[in-house]
Amino acid sequence: MKAKIFTPTVSIFDENEKLDFEGNARVWDYLIKHGIDGLLLFGSTGEFSAFSLEDRKKLASYCVTKVAGRVPVKIGVTSMLFGETLEMLKYVHELGAKAVALMPYYFGANDQNIFDFYDTLAKNTKGDIYIYNYPGRTTCDVNANVLLKLVDANKNIKGIKDTVLNVSHTKDLIKTVLPKHPHFEIYSGFDDHFIDNVCAGGSGCISGLSNIAPDIWSGFVKAINDKDLTQLSKYAKAINKLMEIYALDTNFSLIFKKLMNLDGLDISERAIFPYNSLKSGLYEKACEILKDARKIAKN
Repeated sequence: MKAKIFTPTVSIFDENEKLDFEGNARVWDYLIKHGIDGLLLFGSTGEFSAFSLEDRKKLASYCVTKVAGRVPVKIGVTSMLFGETLEMLKYVHELGAKAVALMPYYFGANDQNIFDFYDTLAKNTKGDIYIYNYPGRTTCDVNANVLLKLVDANKNIKGIKDTVLNVSHTKDLIKTVLPKHPHFEIYSGFDDHFIDNVCAGGSGCISGLSNIAPDIWSGFVKAINDKDLTQLSKYAKAINKLMEIYALDTNFSLIFKKLMNLDGLDISERAIFPYNSLKSGLYEKACEILKDARKIAKN
């Protein structure tokens, strides 16, 4: 199985925080042009919590139409209301896309709660489902035993995005699930876990940084698939440099949008309130980090 890079796309709003459909389409075209393997709509980088159910449906439909099969599209279906999650899940599958589901956040959950949530979703659709494990936001964790139980019980649970700081967690998922289900897809949610993930048998990464440096990421993926150690080392160093951007601000989506405009996208840089401003000097620092990463990738 070849390594892949999916981009959890930023979402473009106008100055009134209403959807800018044409701006979003420019982002998708830009990412596809630079070799990204697929898109994830309504991930954390996409500020999914800002959308009503109807807005999510509208943008999801528009995305599938505009992308037109050029790359696979995964669409987040998460809501704090299970009924809305289920409704969005069915809508996404009617569009012909794949669904990505995050556990409801704030309350936490035990292993049985987690199993019941994903098992019920899976049994209410014939479409493909991907689990989004992000304990830093949901306060609960999809561990290897729960994941294996879910995959054993549901053939349409096809993969997981594992956004966990300790890369050993992802390796444990790989070690536990893949021997029995070799085609199950396990992606890392942290950009600098890509090499560890693929070398352990995983599928690659769903990388927020690929919004601002899709060319670096597509080169990174090519290097590992070609087993080109020289290029691999170079791109790994570039990604490690880019990781510094995450530490600049809590809502990095605003910084990402500003940096993407350096490539001429002409998109609104608006982020959701109250995360729509930056402290003085942070944007300039982000520009320097991106500049340095590009130098590393070229040398």
